[in-house]
Amino acid sequence: VEEAHQYLLRNIVGILEDGSVVCQGNVPPGSEVHLMIGNKDSCKNAATEAAAEIQQMTANRPLKLLIFIESVSRLKLLGRGAFQEIAMVKNILGENIPIIGMYSNGEVFPFKIAEKFNQPHVQNESMVILAVSE
Repeated sequence: VEEAHQYLLRNIVGILEDGSVVCQGNVPPGSEVHLMIGNKDSCKNAATEAAAEIQQMTANRPLKLLIFIESVSRLKLLGRGAFQEIAMVKNILGENIPIIGMYSNGEVFPFKIAEKFNQPHVQNESMVILAVSE
């Protein structure tokens, strides 16, 4: 969604002999596609940006619970360092907040522009954090 600077992410699962790519999830014909090249640092930076956004949105109200739903693609990329993402989020939001989570093959993503896309979409390679506060 150009005006919101948001992208619907798709995981590339294969490349065919003709050079076309096979994605996990639907890509409508004629769509403009951008390739995203992520690395360990960009994953960790996204986690800290999400934590900072949560902190701002909750106006420093005490958080009771964090629920993480994260793409298994991120786990594959981060490997043994995957726990560092959670540690970075806890460093921003609080060390004693209970956390529960899971890795998935697709995450539900609502675009911020509801009038244009009024339905949730499934995407890959993302992290969703649900923060429960008072």
